[in-house]
Amino acid sequence: MKGIAQYQTNRVHGATPGELVVLLLETAGTRLGAAREHMEVGRRMAWIAELAKVRPIYLELMLALDHTTAPELTRNLHVTYAWAIQRLGELGKTGDVGGTEALLRVNNTLLDAFRQVVIAGADAEAEPVAAP
Repeated sequence: MKGIAQYQTNRVHGATPGELVVLLLETAGTRLGAAREHMEVGRRMAWIAELAKVRPIYLELMLALDHTTAPELTRNLHVTYAWAIQRLGELGKTGDVGGTEALLRVNNTLLDAFRQVVIAGADAEAEPVAAP
């Protein structure tokens, strides 16, 4: 297990900001999926624990937004993260599997979009520069 922990630490410390957002959204998706599974079989404390691990992810994403860069986009992301945080509270109380699936879809849509941005950024950095 020590090797896995070291790999994960190195992956986080060596990541670009975009890659960190992808990692956070991947983690949120994994936790939301686990919460949904616990809801399906009625394990209330387990789904609450999983949802509680997702909340700080969305809070961190919200707080990291730079509203001076792309104000409309960051405003939309802020609203989306705020909605997700509110939804997490509701899901913790209700155990609504359908609501969890809806939040998971939003998370995965964000994840797919950020992956595209990260890939595009990596591709742009990798393009060779033509010699004069």
